[in-house]
Amino acid sequence: MGWVERVARRHAQRLEAQGWLERRWTTVGEGPLLVVTRAGVQMTGLELRPAQTPAPTWWAHWRACAWTAAWLECRGREWLGQREVLELEQWSGQVRWSDGRGRQVARHRPDLVARGSTPVEVELARKSDSRTGGLMTMYGGWVAAGRIPGVIYVVGSERTRERIVKIAGDHGLHVRIELLEAIVEQALEVRRAPAQAARCGAAGQISSPRSPDPVPS
Repeated sequence: MGWVERVARRHAQRLEAQGWLERRWTTVGEGPLLVVTRAGVQMTGLELRPAQTPAPTWWAHWRACAWTAAWLECRGREWLGQREVLELEQWSGQVRWSDGRGRQVARHRPDLVARGSTPVEVELARKSDSRTGGLMTMYGGWVAAGRIPGVIYVVGSERTRERIVKIAGDHGLHVRIELLEAIVEQALEVRRAPAQAARCGAAGQISSPRSPDPVPS
């Protein structure tokens, strides 16, 4: 949206005052999570289920999902959040794998969807290699059927990136992998740009007597 931080904070405070947004405090120093309330969902007119209060074990995951959504938005990419993905049956699949307990089957949906057709997986907590391989098999089937062009992974470390590359290669699936730290920095750079442009514009008006008059907003 091109907002500077103070504008975004004021907007969030207004939504919170209306009861459309709730602030969920998390780890000290990490800032709160902002969760849309039932009233907020109804106000949007979207037929979505409101999110439950995130448990502490999910705080890092949801924060990473939020940064990923911000990164996609900054890049001008359309995206679906998890509440939207939950309502669309086309994004529900079955993952099959084997472990010490035998053969396992679980339903799975991506964390987000980018550009309308690309699943996004946010991988912070390690899954077993066999389960991750089962997920790659599921997505490989979707690629073969023409349902998706590929998969994006957002990971928290270089070690996780290397592991995902290996498992994807073993299953013949091409994945794009982004480090969380890198996409956070890219999103912050875009957020800082309007403020920097405003400062440069102000400096130009002061230093150059021939600069054009500011355009009213």
